[in-house]
Amino acid sequence: ICPVVDIMFSHNYTLAFVGDSTQRQIWDGFLCELAKWGYHTTQTSKQERNKSGFWRRGVKQIYTVTIFHPKHGGHKTVTARFYSQYQPLLNDMEEWEEMASWADILIFNMGLHWHQNEKREY
Repeated sequence: ICPVVDIMFSHNYTLAFVGDSTQRQIWDGFLCELAKWGYHTTQTSKQERNKSGFWRRGVKQIYTVTIFHPKHGGHKTVTARFYSQYQPLLNDMEEWEEMASWADILIFNMGLHWHQNEKREY
């Protein structure tokens, strides 16, 4: 994962993870891997949200971190986010537009929370 972050530094890219609890574990692993290799991360914000009124639909939290490594010189940082959602709000494209416009690199995964009886909704 560190080469991806090095590319972020060289191009001033942003990175977003979008997904469910499995993706949250990947996000946490990403932060641990960065620490292992000497990158410093600081959580700069956590936003709570519930546009749908239902726990399983739409973005529920947004975690934002800044990433720093001395090898990139000075005080240069890049930013990454995790958008926590179990299923997307397909009738409200504003959330998708927000994520797509914010991130230069987007990692998307939410395979665990699709139920057979809901397939007609999507």
